[in-house]
Amino acid sequence: MGFEAGFTEDRPKVPWQTRAAPAALLLVPVMLAGAAISTPLPVWWATLIGSQVGGDQIGGDPGGSILAGMCYGFTFTLLPLLLAWRARGDRLGGAWKAAILAAALVLAAPNLLTAGIAAGPSGSAYQARRILGVQAAWFTTWTLYSAIAAALMFTATVVLWTAWRRGRTLERAGRKIIRRG
Repeated sequence: MGFEAGFTEDRPKVPWQTRAAPAALLLVPVMLAGAAISTPLPVWWATLIGSQVGGDQIGGDPGGSILAGMCYGFTFTLLPLLLAWRARGDRLGGAWKAAILAAALVLAAPNLLTAGIAAGPSGSAYQARRILGVQAAWFTTWTLYSAIAAALMFTATVVLWTAWRRGRTLERAGRKIIRRG
């Protein structure tokens, strides 16, 4: 019973219909809950951000909203991407991968809320845009800029990590070929 005992055990094949029925039954209450909270959530988020950055930004110092946007955008883009990247391995089972991806989605919630406010067509998104426009004028803009920077940093990290690992693999293969001589 090693470390991978719970991750790689063989299970009998279950037809997809057997798994689809409980998933559909679970999906209905989740969608209803999402619809119920989609109305007050953008306004609550905009009010929370406005109070964090100090309220009225018209004629004032926009530094609070810029700094908050940078922190939220960068942090809540990079961490979910790193967490989701962790779920790509073969060692984890489907349930663990789903749990990791769900955690990454929860971590991305602040950016998803901000994007929903910025691009949402609903009345609550419009009201939230007005709140942010008065209380945290630069928050959405700098959240976007920082999210793009975090995504670029993640991409560069993945490319460099892959090149480094591939280089080590090629180096080992080269050593074996030289030893065989």
